[in-house]
Amino acid sequence: MNSKPKVSIIVPMYNCVEYAPQCVESIINQTYSNWELWLVHGDSNDGTENVCMEYEKRDTRIKNIFHIDGLVSARNVGYEHATGDWIMYIDGDDWINTDTLENVFIELDKLDKPVDVVFWKYVQELNGREISDKWGWSCSDPVHLYEGDECVELARNTLIYKSGIAEAYGKMVRAEYAYDHSLMHDKRLRQGMEGVEYALRVFYYAERALFINRNLYHYRYNPKSLSKVGSERNAQCISESAIVISNTISSFKRKEDFTAAMYQRVMYALIASAIGIYFHPDNNESYKIRSKKFSDSIEENPVYMAALKYCDMSMFDKKRQFTTFCIKHKFYFMIQLVSEAKQFMLERGYFNY
Repeated sequence: MNSKPKVSIIVPMYNCVEYAPQCVESIINQTYSNWELWLVHGDSNDGTENVCMEYEKRDTRIKNIFHIDGLVSARNVGYEHATGDWIMYIDGDDWINTDTLENVFIELDKLDKPVDVVFWKYVQELNGREISDKWGWSCSDPVHLYEGDECVELARNTLIYKSGIAEAYGKMVRAEYAYDHSLMHDKRLRQGMEGVEYALRVFYYAERALFINRNLYHYRYNPKSLSKVGSERNAQCISESAIVISNTISSFKRKEDFTAAMYQRVMYALIASAIGIYFHPDNNESYKIRSKKFSDSIEENPVYMAALKYCDMSMFDKKRQFTTFCIKHKFYFMIQLVSEAKQFMLERGYFNY
């Protein structure tokens, strides 16, 4: 019997047949062996399911779940099936270093207190180029333990766009702690800012969180992924996430601090919806229709309206300050130009998106 802690790794798989092997192989080749892998897939049209089933035949630690009801639901199905001592999430088009789990447990074994959350840094992969400086937790220590109210501050920082700790991936949560606090993804959401809302609660209720200052996770920019497909449905998911996050922090201590941070996060999301969906070059609707839809999406969401009114823009870069100004004054034609310029640079690998 294996005396080492068991890690349950949950990977939603959707239309990622090109990338799934690298993701799964990075787990199979872990230098730490006591893990189980739940591949949650369904509704793909590119053969992803076949890849998952082949891997299940190769390794008894790999299990398939067929499920077709969105990202949040897929992660929650994996959460409900998990039997490990720890739970972690990986996206199907991403991968981890083969020594990730070994590094985590080397650091955990040095501690004399239980830890609820372990988190680390990640790099972004854009057209074969690594980008390691867009997001990143601002701690220079090789390893750092956060305790008590420091974890509450970590939670607040999940709402800061540049923090690099606001996703479901890039962290590992102790299963007993997760079950005690019902730390599954919020069932009211489908995707959007679902990872932010999840990470917010993961850190807020923690007694201790351990940071490992290493890039152990690789996030791939995949324009075909659920989060990158520029659809009105995605815009609606982002809008719904903003409301749920506002509800989540309503009972938190230091509510004013959380609210101020939330306004910044919501403004980033609103800018992303404007540039990546409503005024994206691939949106073929007329300018008049797109403008009305975008205006309506703001006016129908009280959190968007509050963020536009109260958000402190001083922490934003010049590009986002300019885009916010255009949103406030409905200069949508300028946002369209910004989106076109961004896509032009991104396609050529020059833009740190």
